[in-house]
Amino acid sequence: MKNLFKKRNIIVLMILLLITLSFGCSKTENIDETLIENTKMIEKIDHKYSNYKITYEEYEEEISSLTGKISMDENHHRSYTTSSEGYSKEELEIYSKHYPDVTVDFEISGVYDYLDIKYIYTKSEIIPIGDHDKFDELIITKRYVYVLEDEDWILANIEKKLYDGYVPFEEMELIKFENEIVDYKERIHVLED
Repeated sequence: MKNLFKKRNIIVLMILLLITLSFGCSKTENIDETLIENTKMIEKIDHKYSNYKITYEEYEEEISSLTGKISMDENHHRSYTTSSEGYSKEELEIYSKHYPDVTVDFEISGVYDYLDIKYIYTKSEIIPIGDHDKFDELIITKRYVYVLEDEDWILANIEKKLYDGYVPFEEMELIKFENEIVDYKERIHVLED
C-alpha cells in the first residue's frame, strides 16, 4: 500500500512538473513574440519617418508607447540628415520630392537570450528606385536590447551601424550573437501600402 501511495505521489509530482514547465515555456514564448512584434512596429514607424511618409508629431505619437524609457531622438536612424520636425503633411510631401524614392526591406531575427537580457537583431536595406547618383544603397544593422526590470521587459537601447551597399555582409557589426551570425527569420517590406 505504501509503495502504491509513493508511486501515485511521484506520478502526481511529475505531472505537476510537466504542467509547470509547459506554462513556463509558453510564457517565455509569449514574451518573445511580444518583443518581436514591438521591434517590428518600431522599425516600421522609424522607416516611415526616415523616408518622409509621416510627420514628426505622428512619429512621436506612434513611437512613444513602444519605446518606454529610451529616447528615440537618439536611437532612430534617420536615413537623411535633416529633420522634418514641425513640418505639416503638405510641407512634408513637398520636401520629400527632393529625395529619391526608395524601397525599404528589413529582416528581423528571433530572440537571443543572455541572462536577463534579450536581443533582437534587424538588418534594413534601403535601395533607391531609379537614379543612383542621388543616393546609394544603405544598409542598417541594429541590435535591440531588452532588459528585465521589475518583472517587465524594457527596451534599454538600440545599437545601430550604417553601411553603404558595397560592404560585405560578413564585415558588418551587430549581426552576430556569441560569434555566430544571427538567423533572420522574416523579411518585411515597409513602405508598400
